[in-house]
Amino acid sequence: MIKYFKELENRDNFYLPLVNRYDDDNIEFLCEYAIPVSFIEKYADLFKCGNALIKRYEDFDMDKYLEDNPYFDYAQYEETWDSITDMDTIREELYPVMKDYNKINISSFDIECYISLIKKLSLIYIYLFSNSKEYYTALYNKAQEALNELKKYNRIELNNDGEYQYEPDAWFITPDNHLYNPGGEGHYSRDFKRQYNQIKKELSTNKKLYQNHCISNLYYEKTKKIEEDEYIYESDFMTFLNYYKMPLFLEQIDEMNISREKHIVTIIKGIVNAHAHYFKFMENLCIYTDNPSEELNKIDEMTSNDMRDFLVRCCGFHKVESMQDKTITTSCINYEQEFEEYIKRGWNIVFVPPIIIDEEEKCIKEYPQDFLTIRKVLKNMI
Repeated sequence: MIKYFKELENRDNFYLPLVNRYDDDNIEFLCEYAIPVSFIEKYADLFKCGNALIKRYEDFDMDKYLEDNPYFDYAQYEETWDSITDMDTIREELYPVMKDYNKINISSFDIECYISLIKKLSLIYIYLFSNSKEYYTALYNKAQEALNELKKYNRIELNNDGEYQYEPDAWFITPDNHLYNPGGEGHYSRDFKRQYNQIKKELSTNKKLYQNHCISNLYYEKTKKIEEDEYIYESDFMTFLNYYKMPLFLEQIDEMNISREKHIVTIIKGIVNAHAHYFKFMENLCIYTDNPSEELNKIDEMTSNDMRDFLVRCCGFHKVESMQDKTITTSCINYEQEFEEYIKRGWNIVFVPPIIIDEEEKCIKEYPQDFLTIRKVLKNMI
């Protein structure tokens, strides 16, 4: 029988109590952001001088320089060795930085990389070309000032929800009776979208990608361990959730931080168990079908490429509908008995035919519609 979860009665209130992960917990750093025109105008000199600095770098010969400057201050050379050795590392980043910088649609990240490059070159030239030291010092300071100003644009303040991280209304119950939430967009360690595409790609060249149940068994064992321990490690949180905030780790076991907070243990245990059933189906697909890649393409058509439908029909998950009140979609054949407690409490159970692996014919099939029809007729006769 499917376990009744009271948490599903008030799903909007399922939160994880987290605390500051960094000192400035209300700041999010952006890879792409808007740069005002006033910034470009203010630092126009940096954009104008770039080609000349880079040309000087490309033409520079350190051995010849030392030969032409016999009175070069080697003590200073040693002092600034870290800067001088950047001459070699800059060569590795010069081409990609300038390639992106010269694009028509230059991004804010490209501009940041470009100014950082100007700053590095200026610092080197301060020591190498003493006659122009004042010019390069000014250029270096200008580049540093520009990079500091960019920090005003590449971060935003987050809404302060206190110490609560609310989980999205996207719930499943796994076949082992655990609550599973795939998270929002981009939660690649939780929602299987990236893993599914990767497996599909690998199956196109390797029909027997999985030869046993090794991966799923590891996840089953980890689920069992979390159940027995009733705590999770910090590494578990980083792997499966990795939110901006973190749990308050009040204990250590074997010098590793742990959390016993009920909701945090529940959410991670569900994610781990979901992995076990997901990989179990993928492993069975490879073990018991002749052409798993072709069968997966059939599944794409049958599920309309919908991961939620895949989890319900192929992996035996039960989906709690977010757009319909107290409704669960399942592919469980005897759902009346399995969801007896839910039905008593006014829940509506929607059945969709499961997709099964026919081990004799070595292919996937939709559960026989004839059987379902006969079953429905017999039910009505009783």
